[in-house]
Amino acid sequence: MRSKLFAALALCVTVAAPLSAQTEITPFVGTMIPMTSLLVDTSGTGGFRMQAHTIYGVRFAKPMSPSLGLELALGTGSGSLQSYSTEIIEIKTAVYFADLRARLRVAGGDDTQLGVIVGAGWTQFGAGLFDAAHEADDDTKFAGTVTGIVGLGFKAKVGDRITLSFDASDRIHEQGVEAPGLDTEQYAKKLQHDVTLTAGLAFPLGS
Repeated sequence: MRSKLFAALALCVTVAAPLSAQTEITPFVGTMIPMTSLLVDTSGTGGFRMQAHTIYGVRFAKPMSPSLGLELALGTGSGSLQSYSTEIIEIKTAVYFADLRARLRVAGGDDTQLGVIVGAGWTQFGAGLFDAAHEADDDTKFAGTVTGIVGLGFKAKVGDRITLSFDASDRIHEQGVEAPGLDTEQYAKKLQHDVTLTAGLAFPLGS
């Protein structure tokens, strides 16, 4: 199930490889908040909905011009999936993601700035329940999905080498639940909008 994620990571690293002189690294933490249900039984008997995930990771950035930067972000996190029918069940989940993003400064200067973020990546959720189901049936799985990213980012210097970074973005992707019988009118598959908030301290690589 994670083979596509590893392929996406390899692609991101390959694309970023020419940027050997990476100038900034940002370890970050945050939260990913799904805004819609993954899957809904239109008869009203059940469905799946992701809950908020705590995420953490690292972002590498290189300026391409005074106002434009290219970024590679890698991260993971944990949370839960809510299954509801006759009762509500919480299932522990994990998330992995790899993103390529561009950041365009729209206001401010070198010390304090506001930027627009656009990009694309790969999002892979995982859950033990789906891993076990996949072992029994290859057609049942939590598939990874291509993800579009739009948002805003704020940066402010807090020292000679340290910059506070705060990003708010919308990760847009298809839902990843796949199982026999779900491709019918009985089930409504929702486009996912994961509001993602992250904060970190950026510092330059090297001296």
